[in-house]
Amino acid sequence: MDLLLRVTRQCIPENSINISMYELIMNGMASRLGDVGEYERSMRISESVMRVSLSARRMGMLQHCLYNRLWNRMETAKKGLSEVPDVSDVSTTQELQKCIQLAKLCKQNFYEKFYSGKLCS
Repeated sequence: MDLLLRVTRQCIPENSINISMYELIMNGMASRLGDVGEYERSMRISESVMRVSLSARRMGMLQHCLYNRLWNRMETAKKGLSEVPDVSDVSTTQELQKCIQLAKLCKQNFYEKFYSGKLCS
């Protein structure tokens, strides 16, 4: 984890290749942290990736970050933890709709179907 953090610190400059590497590594790290129950840290990383992506006018990873945040909130609510704001603050349907629209905009059909499936279940 520390190695990945050191590598990604070097990827933040305006160079779009470096930003895409930062997005890829950090989004994976945020997802993994959520899987092991470190929801607050996962949320901070997802928000950081969104800020960097938006500042570089890149939208490809935004739906992943939004979904990761939603997933963390749902898991936190299931477990009754208070580290992350309660899921009732965020409409699951609205958040999934945002993910679907971003996936459509970025022509990521696989993720569009994935989020639609989550919406229907």
